[in-house]
Amino acid sequence: MSKNKKLFLKIVAIVIALSLFVAIPVYSQFFIISNDYPTDQQMDYIKKVLQVAKVYHIGKYSYDDLIDMMFAGLFKSLDKYSEYMKPQEAKDFTESVNGEFSGIGVQIEKQDDYIVITGVFDGTPAKEAGLKVGDKIIAADGKSLVGKTTDDAVKLIRGQEGTTVVIDILRDGKTYRFSIVRRKIKIPVVEYKVLENDIGYIKLTQFSQGASNEVKKALDEFDKKGIRNIIFDVRNNPGGLLDEVVKICEFFVPEGPIVTIEYNTFKDEYKSKNKNPKYKLAVLTNESSASASEIFAQAIKDRKVGVVIGTKTYGKGTVQTLISLPETATKKGYMAKVTVAKYKSPSGYYVDGKGVIPNIEVQDDSLSQFGPDKILALTATKKYKKGDMDLEVLAAQQRLYYLRYLSSWTGKMDDATVNAIKKFQKDNKLSLNGVLDITTQKKLNERFTEFLKSKYVDKQLQRAIQYFKQGK
Repeated sequence: MSKNKKLFLKIVAIVIALSLFVAIPVYSQFFIISNDYPTDQQMDYIKKVLQVAKVYHIGKYSYDDLIDMMFAGLFKSLDKYSEYMKPQEAKDFTESVNGEFSGIGVQIEKQDDYIVITGVFDGTPAKEAGLKVGDKIIAADGKSLVGKTTDDAVKLIRGQEGTTVVIDILRDGKTYRFSIVRRKIKIPVVEYKVLENDIGYIKLTQFSQGASNEVKKALDEFDKKGIRNIIFDVRNNPGGLLDEVVKICEFFVPEGPIVTIEYNTFKDEYKSKNKNPKYKLAVLTNESSASASEIFAQAIKDRKVGVVIGTKTYGKGTVQTLISLPETATKKGYMAKVTVAKYKSPSGYYVDGKGVIPNIEVQDDSLSQFGPDKILALTATKKYKKGDMDLEVLAAQQRLYYLRYLSSWTGKMDDATVNAIKKFQKDNKLSLNGVLDITTQKKLNERFTEFLKSKYVDKQLQRAIQYFKQGK
């Protein structure tokens, strides 16, 4: 096996995206030494083009600036996942993969001119607000993020715990505004429990370092109770490490193929050595299940050791690695995130752009009536008094309506709304003034989130339980 091949085997099997709050653990850093260089003629051409930009453009850019621009455009043109990272961006990335931050609970990356959400985790403000994988963040706190870097986005979206950030999203051609309160978030990688009819349940938030050990602990507990039917939940799981997903697949997949990783000049087939798999699975997926999650779900589906229940997954079937770029006197700490491979399932299915198609499709629509196209965002940035008319007032009225303080909404601070606000303020021990002030709005958002949680029915989980109870 070649040295380069060995290095490639450590590559992270998800889009290495800049996390706003949680670790995407190990990633590879290496610089490939090659004899394949641009010719002297090509280098001379590059120098002359840079000189044209420096001499003729109205802006006063240094050659270092122009080189950054050139390579930013280069990696952006390769594919939507590759990226040229300046030192601060690289620093923010490495800090984010090792620490805990106050944020909203999403992973992001730059795709073309947009900052795109590539991961939304359960139990986070982002998930509770209704953000989804694929959403384009076009602004934060009124500042445009179109054409900006992930570093720009992180600076605006991160913040002190308890503070609010207003996020503008582009989704399916429509714009939505979300007011989200930041908080400290630490998500356990594995959650497990026993459900009715001796059905085991494992929730995996990401395929991070050591995840396979945590899954093994859950399976050991199930073994003690003789549990063989398991619901494996990878909804909102953005991926993780290739080694970890392969190890976890081996607990369930019979002897034979798991996934094939295809590089430019070679490919690697990962296989299970499990001669006697003993579990039957129902894998829960949604549109936010990506990369390593898709490797897992498709392997279970292809090898017929379970079914996939839920909705079509994200469709991220390529592999990226983070490469440290060579240093010079003026260029230190630069990195490149580069797409190096694609993968296919045991049946030869390429997930990229298509996603994993569930065996049993179940929409998670129990809260559809409260979607952002129906319930306006309450940003809690301005106060309103009697007689004021605004969409923010309408947003507050919608919340008061569902919390049973108001019988209708009009968008105007009329007498009925003032009285409803006073009653809400009294019940929540706030200043009794009938004014829609910032504190009242924040409490309204908090109570409305609690209301949504009480209304949520997990139809996908219920269908998985039914699958095991009825055998279909």
